[in-house]
Amino acid sequence: MGDLGKALPFKVVEYEKQRHAFDIIKAHLLSSDAFAFDPVFIQKLQIERFFEFLYLDELIRAINEGRFRLDFSISSYLQMFYQRILSMLYDPMRL
Repeated sequence: MGDLGKALPFKVVEYEKQRHAFDIIKAHLLSSDAFAFDPVFIQKLQIERFFEFLYLDELIRAINEGRFRLDFSISSYLQMFYQRILSMLYDPMRL
């Protein structure tokens, strides 16, 4: 059963370290001002243009179905980002 005398591959992290890690995530990713972008920066965002050339058939289908936007939706991107963060934090294996 494993290497004799070697440390176990997994160990429980002390509560204080877990709390500190979550405080960092909360302060820098989950706070209401975590993504307070400069409006000038937001105006310069755009979609990846090379996508159009790599997947032209999919692009045409997306445009015809109304799924393709030429503007960059920061709110959609942040929603996806938050969903990923929360799904990682609450993953059963991690908990």
